[in-house]
Order: sequence, then structure tokens, then C-alpha cells
Amino acid sequence: RVVAVHSEESPWQLYHKDELLGSYDWLVVTDRNSAQELRPDLADANINMEFKQVNEHVESVKSCTTMIAFDEPLPLPFDGLTFDYNSNKAVMREEFKSLGWAARDSSKPGRGRNNESPECWVLQSNPEEAVRLLDLEELQGATLPQIREKIREQMVNDFIDCIPTLMAKSGWDDSKQVSTPKIVDSMGHRWGAAFPSFIKQELFKEMECQVFPEQQFVACGDYFGTYAARVEGAFLSGRAAAKEVLKCVGR
Repeated sequence: RVVAVHSEESPWQLYHKDELLGSYDWLVVTDRNSAQELRPDLADANINMEFKQVNEHVESVKSCTTMIAFDEPLPLPFDGLTFDYNSNKAVMREEFKSLGWAARDSSKPGRGRNNESPECWVLQSNPEEAVRLLDLEELQGATLPQIREKIREQMVNDFIDCIPTLMAKSGWDDSKQVSTPKIVDSMGHRWGAAFPSFIKQELFKEMECQVFPEQQFVACGDYFGTYAARVEGAFLSGRAAAKEVLKCVGR
């Protein structure tokens, strides 16, 4: 929770419940949903109305994600893939069900595994399947742990079931049996605001961030710029916000 303070030295105070965590010169907001009236994050921050109106122009697309840890490397000849449902939606849904994207997390720089550590994969649902899954009757009124468990169960099963198909499409010899390593851990997550969906994208396409020097407040995120809804857009927006802050403080 952020509170605006009438002080020229440190106009922002950050709290966890009633505990003061610190006083700061600038407030940087990366979550557009912080502008919603029901969110307590900025309720006492007295922020610029222009930022508060962002949710009139940007909606959120839900997603479900899951991480799986295997005791040995998965025998897939690639480190990541996107499931393109635009090619043949019916066939793709039959073969890959909830899956929209998968990546061997252990292949990322700095996350390599040694002989004793597990190999991790991150799965992300396609948007339509996320809506279908989260709207299941059994999840209505469910607790967050119950929702996460359902997501985990569904996506783990869908990924394991499609491994033979992925191997076959990658040129694997059908006469050889595909051996899937033992799963040592897995966890599901509901991502309520995974991607921005624009009502008026032109309002954000020409700017990489919003800066309000008089309040020492800057907003950035994946809904700004020409690469919106992508990690590249989030990075470029964050970099632009940093440049604006440095410019304002004279560095």
C-alpha cells in the first residue's frame, strides 16, 4: 500500500498493512490494475486521474500457468514452442487441449541444471482454454488453492499426454518408446491479468510510459508502445520509465 506524503524530500511512503517499509522519492507503478478503485494499492496515493483512467481503455486477458519439475531432462529436441491455434483450431484443441505455450525454463541463461537439480518446464494456457477452465462449475466459489490445484492437474496431464505427439512431429522414430522422466514437483497458478486487451490501443501505442514529474510518479508496463502485450514491450517501457526518472532528477 502506497501513501502520498506532503513532503518535497520523500513524497511516497510504502506500507505493508500498518508497518512502514520506507520513504521514497519516486513511485513507479508497473501493474495497470493498481488503478482500479477496488484495489487498495494506491487508494491513499492521490495519483493522477490520467493514470486512473487507464482501465477504461485496457482490459485484461486471463491465463493459467504451471511449472513442472522432472528428475531428468525431457527428451524433446527443442527448448520452447508456441501452439498456433489459428492453423486448425479443432485439431489443435484435440491434440494439445489447454496448452498455448511451453518452455524449458532450465535452458534460460543462469538457470541451467546440474546433475542433482531437476529440469523445469513452464506451461501457459491459450486464452480460450483459460476462460473455459476458470469458468468450470466446480471452481465457482472455490478457494485459490483449489483453483491452482485444478489448473496444475489439467495442464500437467495435457502436457504429458501430448509429448508423444510432439516427439513424432519432431521426427522421432515411432518404433522407439518415448520415456517421460518422473515428475518431482508441479504447481499451478491463475494469472488474472496476464495480457492487455485494448479498447483504444492508439492511446498507448505512441508512448512507452506515463510520467508525472510534479507528483514524482511514473507508470510503465506491457500495455505501452508498439510491442504491447509482449515481454519486449514491458522491457522497453520499463527502460523508458527509468530514463524519464533520471532526466527529472538531473542525471
